[in-house]
Amino acid sequence: MDAVARVAGGFPAVKRIYLFGSVTRPNAFRADSDVDVAVEGAGAADYFAIWRAIEEAAPGWTIDLRDIGDSLEFTRRVRATGKMIYERVDQTAEG
Repeated sequence: MDAVARVAGGFPAVKRIYLFGSVTRPNAFRADSDVDVAVEGAGAADYFAIWRAIEEAAPGWTIDLRDIGDSLEFTRRVRATGKMIYERVDQTAEG
């Protein structure tokens, strides 16, 4: 799933990327499972471009891309049970 993080992280608006669902649970992910990905910070203009880029970077996998801001409950669930695989580091921060 490094390809997912690398590709989606190439979009400047993306702040964080999470895997969630069966891919994060031991013994739950199967060969026919889809890969659930939540993206934070992508606007409507980038959403489908991100999805297409991830699909191309992960051939053979069905990608279910969701905006983490779909609902407060979804955001909480992903942050509590998902695995963050990418976080943009603010290059302008002092530190």
